[in-house]
Amino acid sequence: MISLPGKKTGSLFVCAAVLLVAEGTMRLIESAARPAEDARWRNDRHVTINVGTSLTHRGVSPHIVEEELVRLGVPDPWVADVYGKAATMTGVRLAYEESVHRWAKRTDRPGIIAIEVRGGGLNDHYMLEGEAARFGGEDSPPAGIAALFAPDGADLLAGRLLGAIRLVRGAPYVFPLARRALAEAKRSSRGDALTEYLGTFDWGRAGRGFEAYVGGRAGWRTEQWRERYQGRILLDYAVGGVQTEVLRALIRLVKSDGWKPVLYIMPVSDIHLRFYGAGEYDMFLRTVHSVADEEGVALVDFGQDGDFTRDLFRDTHHLNSEGAAILSRRFARRVILPLLTDRSRDVYRKEIEH
Repeated sequence: MISLPGKKTGSLFVCAAVLLVAEGTMRLIESAARPAEDARWRNDRHVTINVGTSLTHRGVSPHIVEEELVRLGVPDPWVADVYGKAATMTGVRLAYEESVHRWAKRTDRPGIIAIEVRGGGLNDHYMLEGEAARFGGEDSPPAGIAALFAPDGADLLAGRLLGAIRLVRGAPYVFPLARRALAEAKRSSRGDALTEYLGTFDWGRAGRGFEAYVGGRAGWRTEQWRERYQGRILLDYAVGGVQTEVLRALIRLVKSDGWKPVLYIMPVSDIHLRFYGAGEYDMFLRTVHSVADEEGVALVDFGQDGDFTRDLFRDTHHLNSEGAAILSRRFARRVILPLLTDRSRDVYRKEIEH
């Protein structure tokens, strides 16, 4: 005998149906409100992904970079920011492994990977617990889900599914995102592995990983930042060890993935530079220049421009929207354009028009 569902069971079915209808409505509203970002590009499309910290997240606007590149004659560029919340070189490498490396080597449309290097991020005495476990001790493979992000254990399909799930902002969205990832996986078997994939990441949609700070110096919190940097991030400042080796390894990983690496240093305020001890920031600069020379990559130091005044910062080291607009135009001309035009490394001299 087949038992009919009771009232409670029937109510559950009704609720589930209502949720599915609501979900579909919400997705239609969301897709109408948010500009569609087509992750499908031609083989000749110029792609640049900036991998950095919050300085990039707040200071490099992909859309302004694209506008400047178009003005300079680059057809149909595509730019995005990928950033690690930790202000460390290990955090930057992990951001690359998690968000880019899984698919970078498998695409026939490689481009430029611009790597941000910052003073506090190269301090060997500043490393978060998870980073220390990954990079600070014995070089043993990570376990569990983390193994999916390891260079030798990346799985593209699993990565897409995880990427979709990580973007879920509530239960109603998990099913369409999962369906989208599975549909993309089927397309990838026919050689179109990037179609819609980038749309599963925050940095592949809308602002492409950029979030502007609006306003001037209100809320600089100078003393709070001073305490954080001098008491933790810059404490016992030392470079040339594990963080520098992680930078070298990231450059080589990007090259092995078939992409062109380039290094850049974001500007900080004069107040922020005083957080460093005597000679420490110069030590950082010498180290980065040495790595760039030895690894054969270009280095663009926006901190040497000298005209990023305090009114262009939201706090001691993050640019506001006006500062980000200025830097983004220079970024297009000095970081990306020389690599697209195959010009020699001397184009990175400070004498370049900016």
